[in-house]
Amino acid sequence: MNALRLITFWVGLVLWGSASAQDLVTPADRVSTHVNIRVAANENAAEIDQLEVGEALPLVRSVPRWYEVQLPGGQTGFVTKAWTTVSRALVPRQQDELRIHFLNIGAGTCTVVECPGPNAPPMIVDCGSTGATAVDLDAQQTRTYVRNVLSQHQAAPNVVLSHADLDHYSRIANSLDNLTVASVWQGGEPSEYTSANFPAWLADQQNRGAALHQNFPAHFHNNRLPVSADLSCGNASTFVLTANTGTSKNAQSLVLMIEYEDFTVMFSGDAEGDTEAQAITNFDNSLGATVMTASHHGASTFGSNSQAWADATAPDLLISSAGNRFFHPRCAATNRFSSLATTKS
Repeated sequence: MNALRLITFWVGLVLWGSASAQDLVTPADRVSTHVNIRVAANENAAEIDQLEVGEALPLVRSVPRWYEVQLPGGQTGFVTKAWTTVSRALVPRQQDELRIHFLNIGAGTCTVVECPGPNAPPMIVDCGSTGATAVDLDAQQTRTYVRNVLSQHQAAPNVVLSHADLDHYSRIANSLDNLTVASVWQGGEPSEYTSANFPAWLADQQNRGAALHQNFPAHFHNNRLPVSADLSCGNASTFVLTANTGTSKNAQSLVLMIEYEDFTVMFSGDAEGDTEAQAITNFDNSLGATVMTASHHGASTFGSNSQAWADATAPDLLISSAGNRFFHPRCAATNRFSSLATTKS
């Protein structure tokens, strides 16, 4: 099976991908007991079953005023739209599936990667926020979500922190307290990771045996070769495109790429123009992305999301984790990628 049919993206409440999405029909909140399931899309049609509160059935199709649902035995029936709702949920992940969760946490970024392959370790790429609205996950909800995903895996996760800005790492310690991770990768200056609880958490992880990867030389990369066991993602390959380029926190972002057959996802951190240019140079202008996080949440300052970066990566899907602060993403940045989409189509 083509790898693209084994990729799932969970972004806030929106799901991309074809192998793991499923629309489910449930009783509306105001239903106290059940909704009748009928043999036809007609309120006078015979009742064949009931959809109880707390239950969900797969959606077959939508017709005027009714949903057709599939019952456990394979038979289908109809429930009224007036008393039901449709939601999109994840079905159980296949072992060889790469699943990427982009959490909606407001002004920040947090990604959980479920890597393909037997007992493959999961990965957390940044996790921090400087402000969430009522529709975003707060710190406790972030912790619950991350731990629910990790609980489905036996292998200890790897943690990759692009740089020492709070909106990229402030929720790591709370989300992973009392769990043991396999490794921690830190772009930028380690002494700048000073948020509450993080230094103590990192020291505890080192005592537990976690491998620390930090203090990278300027323009560090792994010579276009997979990082391998030091940053395992199962059957997928991981690459550090660049780390510690420039002098600012943002410019020193560790830029990570994960490649799985013909699918590539890139995590840009808060890369600035110098960072992007160095990544292009390090990889001999051979980059390309299926999905990519916009540099610095879609900013256009200090060369972030440059035209050269857009041309080199040419992603099919660009994700900007921003919230309602700082007015990201900027049109000047996203338009550079939008013009590529017009050309590619």
